[in-house]
Amino acid sequence: MPKDVASLDGLEVKPDGRPLARASWGKPLDVEPGDHVLIVTAPGYRTWEKSVTVTVGKSPVAVLLPMLERGTS
Repeated sequence: MPKDVASLDGLEVKPDGRPLARASWGKPLDVEPGDHVLIVTAPGYRTWEKSVTVTVGKSPVAVLLPMLERGTS
């Protein structure tokens, strides 16, 4: 995760809608195969969402977060 994103006050990272502890940011997550949604929020910024499909036996899926856009969602 880019440092300028990680340093935003109130930033929340939610794989499948469940908050992820800051200590886990940037580390691989074990998830079941299938469709997943990553949601990233911070006060004063637009919500960012990314849909990802995880397939059995395939390489890990990397999700790169962009800088969040200012505004409200």
